[in-house]
Amino acid sequence: MQLLNDQTKSANQHSLKSERKSERKSERMKSMKKLISIILAVAVIFALNITAFAGGFITDESAMSTGAKADPPYAAAADDNAILKENKAYELYANSTRTIYSVSVTPVRQIVGYYCGPASSYILLKTLGINVQSTTRYLYFFCADESDSNCPYPYVDHTHYKSYTSPQITLADSMGTNYNGTGMSSMKTVINNRQSIHDYSLTRVPSNINQANSLKTKLMSTFDANSPCILWVEARLLNEYSGHDFGGHYILANSLNTTSNTIGIVDPNYYTHISTTYTESVNTVLTAIWDNGYGGNIIWCSE
Repeated sequence: MQLLNDQTKSANQHSLKSERKSERKSERMKSMKKLISIILAVAVIFALNITAFAGGFITDESAMSTGAKADPPYAAAADDNAILKENKAYELYANSTRTIYSVSVTPVRQIVGYYCGPASSYILLKTLGINVQSTTRYLYFFCADESDSNCPYPYVDHTHYKSYTSPQITLADSMGTNYNGTGMSSMKTVINNRQSIHDYSLTRVPSNINQANSLKTKLMSTFDANSPCILWVEARLLNEYSGHDFGGHYILANSLNTTSNTIGIVDPNYYTHISTTYTESVNTVLTAIWDNGYGGNIIWCSE
C-alpha cells in the first residue's frame, strides 16, 4: 500500500511539474507574441512615418512648393458649352468702351506649401458667398527654399508637421490634393459641385495672335459675373516674384484695366514677402500662363 501511495505521489508531482512547465512555456509564448506584436506595430508606425516623410523629399520641391499639379494636356480642352460661352462673351465685349472691370476679393494665404489650388478655390467660393466647413488635420509643411529666411517656419530641415484647421483641407480632400499639388480639372469640378450660381469652365487661352483678346474677354465676362478667375502660372515669370523659382502656381485675377493693360492679381502664396495683391501687365500674365508646360489654362465663367 505504501508503495502504491509513493508511486501515486510521485506521479502527482511529475504531473504538477509538467503542468508548471507547460504554464511557463505558455507564458513565454504569450510574452513572445506580445513582443512580436509590439515590434510589428512599431514597424508599421515607422513605415508610415517614413512614407509620409519621404513624400516631402522625393517630390520635386519646385512643383510642390506652391501646389499646381499638371493635368494631362487634354484636360483643359474646351467642351462645346465652353466654346459657346466664349463666343458669346467675345461678341458681348468685343466693342466695349469700358476701361475698368473688377470684383472685390478677400485674399487668403494657403496654409501649406502645396495648397494653392484649395486656397484659390476657397477664395473664389468665398467671393460668391459660399460657406465651406473647416476640417482639422495634421499636415506636412514644405518650404520651397531651405536658405530663404522669409519662410514662415524657418526651422532646420524646412519640413514641419503640425495641426491645421481650415476650409482649405475640406476642399483639398475633395480635389485629391497631395504633395504634388492639385489638378486644375478637379478644382473646376469641385467648384461647380459646391455652388449653382455659375457654371465654370476650364479652357485655354490660345497661343496665337488672339491670345490677349481671348484672355481679356474671359476676365471681363467673369468679373461682370462678380467672380474672380483662377490662372495657372509659372510664378517666377511674374514681376512680383523677381525670378524666384516657385514652379507652377495658382493665382486669381480680379481686375482688368484696358487703358494701362494691366491685371489685378490675388495671390494665396504662403510666403509673406509675396504680396497677396499686386498688379501685372497683360503680356506678363500671358507669358506666365503659357510657360507652365501645358499652356494657358484658366477657370472662368459668364453671367
